[in-house]
Amino acid sequence: MLTVAMVCACATPQNTVETYPERELARQLLARDARELKDQHGDQFNDLKIVGFDPARVTSSQQGGEMRQMPLQLSARPPLEWGPLLEARYEHSFSGNKRTIKVVGASLYVDCVPEELAAILEDLKPMVSQTNEAYRADLARQAAQRQKAETDAVAEKQRLEDVKKGLKFD
Repeated sequence: MLTVAMVCACATPQNTVETYPERELARQLLARDARELKDQHGDQFNDLKIVGFDPARVTSSQQGGEMRQMPLQLSARPPLEWGPLLEARYEHSFSGNKRTIKVVGASLYVDCVPEELAAILEDLKPMVSQTNEAYRADLARQAAQRQKAETDAVAEKQRLEDVKKGLKFD
């Protein structure tokens, strides 16, 4: 569960961490939530696939007429960032079936006429694979950035320690 805390952004000599302990609490809560999200998904990512269709969960579309929200089942619940990647990929594709899709939980909802679903599914399958690849590449990029930040922090700490050793006090 993501915890949100309101924190005053004003900074004056009187408004320090000592006078606003809720700032430190908010920082700790956000750090904990980030760790929990990482623990849930980690840097490991298993490819997602479209594995089924549930006719019992079909609902009317807000687009009216013969349109329905057709739920396709994904092989697992995707990470939060994965759904918008797929949605954007589909929206910008050259697919002849220009319908809308939305990832909600472990489902992929397609707004379409029921008879169009098979063709849209064929368009979506390679897009899901491409989204898996893009998401995995983004994870690798983030891991490299974290590693570089950690290496830079260690180097900076050593640099400051070297400066400290060279100081002579009375």
